[in-house]
Amino acid sequence: MLRLTRVAAPCLLLVLLGCGGEPKKPEPTDPVISDEFKIQVMKFIETGTETNAKAIQGVAFADLSAQVVSTKAAHDLTLAVWPKDFLPAAQEGFARAVEGWGLALELWGLKIDKGDDPTAPDINGFDRYVAYGLEEMAVERYGKNYLVKEYRGKKHLPIDENIDVLLKLAGTSFETGREQMLQALSDEEGEK
Repeated sequence: MLRLTRVAAPCLLLVLLGCGGEPKKPEPTDPVISDEFKIQVMKFIETGTETNAKAIQGVAFADLSAQVVSTKAAHDLTLAVWPKDFLPAAQEGFARAVEGWGLALELWGLKIDKGDDPTAPDINGFDRYVAYGLEEMAVERYGKNYLVKEYRGKKHLPIDENIDVLLKLAGTSFETGREQMLQALSDEEGEK
């Protein structure tokens, strides 16, 4: 009888633990989209749409700068309540838009301050601009006789052209994220 108990106990334990097979994975669930998130993301979409419109129309530096600050604040608040694993592509698009608008303003600030063009290897943020804009950035090379000896033969980003490039890329990223988000929210409302 004692022998049976020694055999039965481990068998009973295996049965209770599922015979050592793979544990069942929980069924995936859709992220819960709170009303707080919906309100905040719509505020962000509203301010982002206004930022994009101003960037396209062309406004003064101070006006666009203030608008981008408002948009970044709305974006930060949206991220704080963003549901886990919900629309990562839209989240990425929105983040790229805010980053692009910020980079465009930095570049515009260099122009206002009469700073040098961003220049390789990494003068005035050259690497950050190129990493953001990749092949879209307008890149030129200083000539052999350029006034500043240290810049001769180096790649640089002409400021005026690249402000426009950054604003365009940021706008495209925002529009893509906005489209995805509005579709997802519409689909979610339709399921109710």
